[in-house]
Amino acid sequence: MKGEKNQSERIKILCILSLSIFFISHGYGQIAESDTTCQMPDNITLDKAISTLWTGSCFQVDSNRHHALNVIQCAANHLSHTQYNSYLQTEQSVGEDETGLLRFYQHALEKIIHEVKTETPAGGTIILWYLYNMGYVIKTPTCCFGIDIKHKNSNKLVSLLDFLLISHRHGDHFDEDMVKEMERSNKPVVSNFIENRYLVTEPVTLSFDEVEIKILINDHNVRYPNYVLSFEIDCGKSTDHITVFHTGDSYMASQLLTTNDIDILIPHSRVGLNINDVVKNTRAKKVLMSHVMELAHSRFYTPGGYRMTYASGFEECDKIINADACLPVWGEKIVMTKKDIVNSQR
Repeated sequence: MKGEKNQSERIKILCILSLSIFFISHGYGQIAESDTTCQMPDNITLDKAISTLWTGSCFQVDSNRHHALNVIQCAANHLSHTQYNSYLQTEQSVGEDETGLLRFYQHALEKIIHEVKTETPAGGTIILWYLYNMGYVIKTPTCCFGIDIKHKNSNKLVSLLDFLLISHRHGDHFDEDMVKEMERSNKPVVSNFIENRYLVTEPVTLSFDEVEIKILINDHNVRYPNYVLSFEIDCGKSTDHITVFHTGDSYMASQLLTTNDIDILIPHSRVGLNINDVVKNTRAKKVLMSHVMELAHSRFYTPGGYRMTYASGFEECDKIINADACLPVWGEKIVMTKKDIVNSQR
């Protein structure tokens, strides 16, 4: 029996090595954030990688998902922050014939719009879609809302949302045109910098339909004290009171205290936050590691920060001790039930 087990382990190791050699030989091995020598994926390769990511789960990472992420990382390495920022300022839209990372960027939004329109969670369930950076769309059986939505075409989501939460005024966490359209549509926008009836200047609890949101004001870093809102969200009776805690760019675990045990924690991956302390303090069960692949940040390290890669996101996931952590990708749909969350901790 011991010999058979050892033989099985050897076969497993050889299979993993063979897959690694195959991926590396095709130009998509482990890719560093500054590596622009990898071969730019064509549309067929890119679309195959996107399909692999969207039909899988961030909580179940295998060699196919790693390979797909490396394809996307290679495309990202060919897009500089100056190119991305220029793209945001133009009227250009991304079509089916476009190549590169912007193809993934736009298709992620289109997928989310379609699924939000056509899917309604069952009782005891919520659906989260990861759009970009720290941005999520969350749908319950009774409502749909957004947090930190940033995208060139964010306006397309306005008709689908009941309200919008913004953690702070940095440009990678909100879209000015979307905010204006939300207000024209008489839909609530909660922030700490927009002058309206939902302006947050002190800790407060707000309710929209059955969703209750406890809001705290936290430090971004030593230069920006009292700068970021965190949102402790009770998604309501129809979800069996699933709780989501979105921390924005808060960096001090001691400030991130919650009233309820948290089912789903959404933190910044590398803002200086000790995420394990937050998990401990909030009894969080699932962690969706975020603020990865922010395209407005440089691909190379600078004193002002740099673009976090998928590899760095996985490094942060691996550090989490007492919760299930995953690294979602743009456009990914995550279905959560209270029962599944509880059972995963047994």
